[in-house]
Amino acid sequence: MAAVFLTVVNADQAKPEIEEKITRMLEKRLRESDVAFQLKKPFTWCVFLSQSGATEATPFLHTLFEEAKNELDLQSIGLTACVFEIRNRHVSFEDLLSEGEKGIASAIDGGAWYIEVLSSFHDKEVEEVKVSILEPDEVVCRVMQQSLDRLSFDTFDLHIRSFGDGYEFLQSDWYSSSHFHLIILNDILPRKNGLDVLHTIRKLPNNRKFYIFLMTKSKSEDAIIYSLESGADDYIEKPFNIRLFEAKVRRVLNRLWQ
Repeated sequence: MAAVFLTVVNADQAKPEIEEKITRMLEKRLRESDVAFQLKKPFTWCVFLSQSGATEATPFLHTLFEEAKNELDLQSIGLTACVFEIRNRHVSFEDLLSEGEKGIASAIDGGAWYIEVLSSFHDKEVEEVKVSILEPDEVVCRVMQQSLDRLSFDTFDLHIRSFGDGYEFLQSDWYSSSHFHLIILNDILPRKNGLDVLHTIRKLPNNRKFYIFLMTKSKSEDAIIYSLESGADDYIEKPFNIRLFEAKVRRVLNRLWQ
């Protein structure tokens, strides 16, 4: 997410109606997921672009600046802004406003139509990701766990557990937390088979936190289509290719913070 702080340079020379016009220009350019509001300081706004980073926020501002130059009677005033890309979910609103004030002061020093991109909230926090391997073959479990242990991520810690059957998994409290949860699920399991586990998970109210790979020996297109339609996100053919398995897992986890 990008946070934009926007202000008017030489605001003491701005006509009162300029503030309202800029507010309308901002609102016109916002998407449904974006939020803009005025701060207590006159002629100053904060904009949250929830689906954009600093790279997308900069052209957003350039377009706004061009529109302001063409449509407003600015005379000796101009706009300037600072941009933060927020990658840490635990940033407080108070900290953001404090850094925004500093960023605006720095941007004003750059003059009218200047955009300063700052990195105050750029560091990602390390996030716990749960991984469950539901596989009755202990050798396969061990190979998969070793493969996952080799994967290295700057922003994720993988917490891995193996289960020999579906019933054991469903009776545990391992899957009840709020963490993102990657499940590698054999379609054939004792006591409670893979498809039963799949159907149970997809009925949970928080089922979107689960990403499920279904492992199968079946080469049948109908069986694969049925598993995907039942809620599997992807499938792995057995015997499986370790490098392909690692690439699929890495792709899923790398997309979490994009």
